[in-house]
Amino acid sequence: MTIFECEAVSLPPSVETAIARLAGCGFFEYGLIGGSWCFPFYDAVIGVKYNFRTLDLDFIVDDALQHRKKIIRDLEAELEEEGFIPTIDYETHLQKFHTADMEVEFLTQRKGNRNKTVLIRPFNITAQPLPFLNILFSEPLTLKITSLDGIVRVPSPRSMLLHKMIIAHRRTKESKKGKDLDQCKVLSLYCSRTEIQELLNQQKFSRNTWKSINATCELIGIDPPFAQEV
Repeated sequence: MTIFECEAVSLPPSVETAIARLAGCGFFEYGLIGGSWCFPFYDAVIGVKYNFRTLDLDFIVDDALQHRKKIIRDLEAELEEEGFIPTIDYETHLQKFHTADMEVEFLTQRKGNRNKTVLIRPFNITAQPLPFLNILFSEPLTLKITSLDGIVRVPSPRSMLLHKMIIAHRRTKESKKGKDLDQCKVLSLYCSRTEIQELLNQQKFSRNTWKSINATCELIGIDPPFAQEV
């Protein structure tokens, strides 16, 4: 496993606080940073430039933890100590953590068509189940950040690109779809077609998923990868 080392990553204070606390708890042995906040880390490692604004910070939990009961660390208590206020949607039981300028949420791979909020007992949190998140665990980047005093992991750029190719075409909100397509365009500049094809060869997708990938490729103006036989 290659570990990339850097002194610091440019992050807002609330984002840095949450990531540093989870790094200190060993969370990234089992999880990843997700969403747009991966891009400052891509910039630090390979120079990916992408400007964005978001108040949401997502962490992705390995779905293997859904079946474990032994407590690893109480992340609810850890985040509360850093000033994050936990809130629970009593209809869905989904838990989030808030500061004045930030919202933290945990995500995990959806099993089948079950959309019920998942209890991640080892970390005393709940996570929103979403499809295709397991793609992001394919050869993630591991970084040792001096300013965070710990190890963090983010999806590899090619995993993030493939994930965004799939979900962009499935979005119902145009603003989120546009953001996903913008990120696809940026990441496609740093990922070769061969790299994407190698990752695709490890997957098994339905025809509808392939349609999503091809539709996204058409929208961002790149050649689609070779489809598998399904």
